[in-house]
Amino acid sequence: MAAVLAALDDLAPELPGRSKALVEVAVWFHDAVYDPRAGDNEARSAELAEERLAGLGLGHGDPDEVARLVRLTAGHRPPAVPDPRAAALLDADLSILGSRPEAYDRYRRAIRREFGHLSDEQFAQGRRRVLEGLLDTPALFSGLRARRLLEGPARDNLAGELRLLPAS
Repeated sequence: MAAVLAALDDLAPELPGRSKALVEVAVWFHDAVYDPRAGDNEARSAELAEERLAGLGLGHGDPDEVARLVRLTAGHRPPAVPDPRAAALLDADLSILGSRPEAYDRYRRAIRREFGHLSDEQFAQGRRRVLEGLLDTPALFSGLRARRLLEGPARDNLAGELRLLPAS
C-alpha cells in the first residue's frame, strides 16, 4: 500500500488535488478484498468502496469514481480514451514491476507464497500466462513518466522471471 502511494507521488506529480485524492482512496480500496483463490477481488473491493464511502459526504459521484478506478485494476488496462486518474492508479499499482532486481525478486517470491495452494506446475503455468500477457502488451505503463522510468526495467524483470519458470 505504502509503496503504491509513494509511486503515485513519483509518477503522477501533475495530477490535480481532487483527482489525486480520489486515486489515493482507490489505492486504499483496490486490494481491500483479496483472496488469491477468487476471481472477483476487484469487483468486491469496488463494492466495499461504494458502501463505505457512500455516507461520508464526499462530492457527488466520488464513491462511484473510486469504485470505477478500483474495477480497472482487475485487468490493468486503461480505458481507450485518455484518463489521467486511471493511468496514475494503474501505473502506480504496476510500479513494482519496474523496481530494482532485488525488490522485484522479493515481490516474485511473495507472489509464489500468495499462491501456495497451487502445485509448482500449476503455479508455473499460470504465472507464465500472466508474464507472457504482460510482455505482449505494447506498453505496460500509460503515463509518459512511468514509461520513461519503468518500462525498460519492468520488461527486464518480467523476462527474467519468465526464464526462471520451468518449461511447460
